[in-house]
Amino acid sequence: MKSKLALYLSTLIFAVLLFTGCATPETELPAGITPDITKLQKGQVYTARVKPGKEGGCSLECVYMLNSPVEEVWELKSDFTNVTGLSGPISESRIINRTPEKIVYEAKSPQISKWLRSEITLDKDKHIIRTKLMNPDEMGMKFMNSEIRLKASENKTIVFWRNNLSLKFWPDAIAASLMLPKMEDTAVEDRRLFSEIIRLKKIKPHDGFVNIRK
Repeated sequence: MKSKLALYLSTLIFAVLLFTGCATPETELPAGITPDITKLQKGQVYTARVKPGKEGGCSLECVYMLNSPVEEVWELKSDFTNVTGLSGPISESRIINRTPEKIVYEAKSPQISKWLRSEITLDKDKHIIRTKLMNPDEMGMKFMNSEIRLKASENKTIVFWRNNLSLKFWPDAIAASLMLPKMEDTAVEDRRLFSEIIRLKKIKPHDGFVNIRK
């Protein structure tokens, strides 16, 4: 019975890796994603495992387009005051320390009992947000860091998002197979969120509306 279960699990894991492309040898991985602008404009979300950096581990990239100018996207994405409900399954978030260029930030989700603590570096001139996990051991990881790079495309924004990580107890290919679908889901939700922001901005208040804050 145990041998059948082990065989079933190993077959299942192999199938997942095979069909997600996560079993590709490291030497054959691309350096990055080169997206088709026309497809991005139509809503295409690109995800792929790419060649890792000097740290090794597993590197994943996601590229998609937001229908908002780059400055508006930067303003929202660089504001970590409260992202509860706006960034994946985050149920609680708080800032521990903040300067114009660096933030120490904590977040929690219903699936994780411990606070995930990150150091976030903001490069406003280049529109780059770099994040480094400060307590990887508590999260069952050797390391995890990410980079979000925003590129203006006329009045829209292309998002280049890369995650670099290594799990303690699982192979890198497993990490890739778990993370890539989550990155795509996040990108799809990000597009929906910014589309909603654009829609709300177009709504003009009624002539009888009085702003009590003025």
